[in-house]
Amino acid sequence: MLVAWMGFVPVLDCRRVDPGIVVHDDKSFDSPAYQARARVRWAHPNPVPARTARYAHAVTDHHAIGPSRWRYIGLVVPELDARVGWRSHRRTMSDAEVAACLQMLARVPAAVAAWSDGNARLEPVAIVTADRAVHGLARVGDGWWLDPESARPVLERVVASTTAIDSVIALYPSDGDRRLTGAWGYTWGHVGWLGGAGFSAIVSDPWQGWEGMVDAEHGFVHEWLHQVESAYRALGLTLEELPALHDVADRRTTRSDVADRVETYVEHERRTGSWRPWYRDLMTGTVGPKAGEGPAVRGLTPERWARRRR
Repeated sequence: MLVAWMGFVPVLDCRRVDPGIVVHDDKSFDSPAYQARARVRWAHPNPVPARTARYAHAVTDHHAIGPSRWRYIGLVVPELDARVGWRSHRRTMSDAEVAACLQMLARVPAAVAAWSDGNARLEPVAIVTADRAVHGLARVGDGWWLDPESARPVLERVVASTTAIDSVIALYPSDGDRRLTGAWGYTWGHVGWLGGAGFSAIVSDPWQGWEGMVDAEHGFVHEWLHQVESAYRALGLTLEELPALHDVADRRTTRSDVADRVETYVEHERRTGSWRPWYRDLMTGTVGPKAGEGPAVRGLTPERWARRRR
């Protein structure tokens, strides 16, 4: 049974763990290592081949451009009961943690709509609580994560009840082991058994801090943007047109109508803890150049969003 609740760095460790799957390892943005590497430009690996990507259908008629629609499932798995090597990992969320996770997943669509100036719409198909534990974690990079295959026993029943989905964000607990919490999250940009939808896994352990954060949705928007980036790389968008999600150092907005125009994105994050301006500009085509880059429109303009059919 599924309980449904409806409503409402710069260095990227990116590996192919299976044909057609791109995995993004999000190191902590405010760690010393992150800041130390903040000026290293990340070079995107070869994108997912267009023949394997669900969204590789260019839109040729831009006569009427509406928001890019992404049908979305939010998944909360309250219990971890998995073995990694010789060690078992167990933890169960409290009722308060489950409620906080459901509420956060319900807030993400509004953040996407507002920060993208209406260019994108994350449309909840369902926000669900699983009635079974996480029994498997996959070795990805230096850690262990809930991967699409391990989530399959829960997700298959949800997916079967829908016509199609484009995006999944899953929250689950850890027992605090560093191998299970070494990054903010992992994202698979294209999952074959999900019909090409993206899948992001995020550990729920910091849930008590969300209430006091500025733009607490920003980490969840970040993982979803990895899914977006994967889709648009498959459609041919270059790094000049859409900078890599972690290529943030030394950039600032091109907007003149926002208060954060006087600081870089990194300076804004250091001051507030939020990457909202960076994600806003990526989703509206208003990212500024780095030193040595020429003038160009960078980010997802309405016309670029429209290259993906939805």
